[in-house]
Amino acid sequence: MLLGLVAPIRAPKGDMRSAELKQRKLKSFPVCLQKCPTGIHGLDEITLGGLPRGRCTLVFGSPGCGKTLLGVEFLVRGATLFGEPGVCLSFEETAEELAINVASLGFDLNDLINRKKLLVDHVHLDRSLIQETGEYDLEALFVRLGHAVDSIGAKRILLDSVEALFAGLNNEAVLRSELRRLFRWLKDRNLTAVVTGERGQATLSRHGIEEYISDCIILLDTQVNETVLTRRLRVVKYRGSTHGMNEYPFEIASDGISVLPVTAIFTRQEIERKQLLLQRKRLMMDAQIAALQLDLESDAQESQQLAEETLKIMKWERDRGEMAKSRFADKAPLEPGNGAAARRSRT
Repeated sequence: MLLGLVAPIRAPKGDMRSAELKQRKLKSFPVCLQKCPTGIHGLDEITLGGLPRGRCTLVFGSPGCGKTLLGVEFLVRGATLFGEPGVCLSFEETAEELAINVASLGFDLNDLINRKKLLVDHVHLDRSLIQETGEYDLEALFVRLGHAVDSIGAKRILLDSVEALFAGLNNEAVLRSELRRLFRWLKDRNLTAVVTGERGQATLSRHGIEEYISDCIILLDTQVNETVLTRRLRVVKYRGSTHGMNEYPFEIASDGISVLPVTAIFTRQEIERKQLLLQRKRLMMDAQIAALQLDLESDAQESQQLAEETLKIMKWERDRGEMAKSRFADKAPLEPGNGAAARRSRT
């Protein structure tokens, strides 16, 4: 009976409110998207930290715009700068051809391969031998990729290119399904992937499907203006993160790809403008200092001249005083005794 009459013990209202506030803060705390730095000059600034970690990034562009080079540099920088081994699955170039093509950028792929920092796997696909069936899938590719990733503990992967992988496949439903399976497999393995592809005519990609199921899209382009070629890069899509929206010029030099953000251009112009202003101020200050020095020298000369003139005046006044004294002494009257003596001497 007594147990039924005992009221339940409740926490104070202040403690309950504080607990509720803590739970609300924990629920409202944003979970930021993790970024995977590329190590490519300027690209991490545009993407505010790099590519989405554990997700797929599509790099599209016309032939010769630098898609494969960007993907290879992503792997090389990851292995050399961030300690993240990478796998390159190439459907067009062999490991030897790829190593020769990127050697001009200073990348030694053979050395990275020997040190288990990079694995390059070439898969030859003959379109004439590919037959579209209802059982078409990428299970064999997943097994091959899984073995390559596990052999070196890869964190990054490059697939070059998606057109070669799905060559001869015209069924859009099967293509979309297999692309989703591929991207989901890469996400489940927490691999940061770069997938290259050719640009379509009416759509961003050739199939018009890849851009809808990817998390990040980078478009490379070239433009010729008055016989001068300019390479341009634009981040078309970045799910879960803000990014630079403009087209940014980039170049392929002897040390890799360098992207020049517009903000960096403005900053450089602002620095140059401030440097010119500082130079002009220095010149004006130097001229003012030189003028002040001339004024000081002229003032010193004038003060010296004034001192000399003062000395001359003082000397002249002293001489004049002495001459006046001498004249006054000559004109002074004779004493009486002296005058009588003088008259007697004359008589």
